[in-house]
Amino acid sequence: MATEQQRWFRRDTILTSLGRAEAFMSGYIAERDEAQVPLRISHVDNIWASLEAVQAQLEDLEASEEGRAMHADVRADYETRLFSIKASLISKMPPTSVNARNPYSANTNSALSGIKLPTISLPEFDGDYQQWLTFHDTFVALIHSNADIPDIQKNHYLRAAVKGEAAQVIESISISSGNYNLT
Repeated sequence: MATEQQRWFRRDTILTSLGRAEAFMSGYIAERDEAQVPLRISHVDNIWASLEAVQAQLEDLEASEEGRAMHADVRADYETRLFSIKASLISKMPPTSVNARNPYSANTNSALSGIKLPTISLPEFDGDYQQWLTFHDTFVALIHSNADIPDIQKNHYLRAAVKGEAAQVIESISISSGNYNLT
């Protein structure tokens, strides 16, 4: 079970990711950045789900009226920022997006139809922030954005891929289809 200090640290880390998303939008150049938009939308969705989960935990622990008011202000601020970022990203979706719901499922190239590609193994994540981006991008590409995998299976894949400190963060959340977006 994560301590309150760990939850605060996690929220601050997630809010830093939110700042990076805002920086991407403020420096957006279509010719350079357009291909990243579907990936960024998925990442913003993950930021949102993670932030909601940790914020709810922090709010549940708060006993004082001032603390609850502070949490309400924080929630209002990040919700406004997230809505703005997501709306901006959606407005910049490439016009040739084959499948906006799953940016990783582009039409199969007929030249590859007879080629057997090697299986890609999911990396493990133990809480080391230097490995986060590699783990996150691979998990999103292979599991999270795959519409053919039910949420309950996605939850199992996630739990199998996280170890150590990272596993402790999500261990109290029961495995169910509805809880996948909390993890």
